[in-house]
Amino acid sequence: MLKQDNRKTRKKTYVLPALAVGDVLLVGKFKNRKATITGFSIDENNQPVAQTDKGDHKIFKPRIAKLMPLKLRADGVVRQGGSAGHAAGAAPGLGSSVRSKRQHMNSEMEARQ
Repeated sequence: MLKQDNRKTRKKTYVLPALAVGDVLLVGKFKNRKATITGFSIDENNQPVAQTDKGDHKIFKPRIAKLMPLKLRADGVVRQGGSAGHAAGAAPGLGSSVRSKRQHMNSEMEARQ
């Protein structure tokens, strides 16, 4: 009798996120590749599928950029979702270009001498 009551309380359904054509999904193995939604369809199991510029992706599998929290980069720019934390720079004040990293390394070398 306890199992039957437990089954009744566990009946939950997934709620589809509010998606529209033009929204951005983060897809791929590490969910860091941006794909723009171009349409919607269903698969052979009647599950919702988003058609994107990178191919078809199931709705419940990728990350949805607009539902992710805002991120503050080291240079003060606020970005919505995505991989902003990775490109923020290993050292504060250090840009992401090769030239700025080289200048930073040269200034450290001069300071040591």
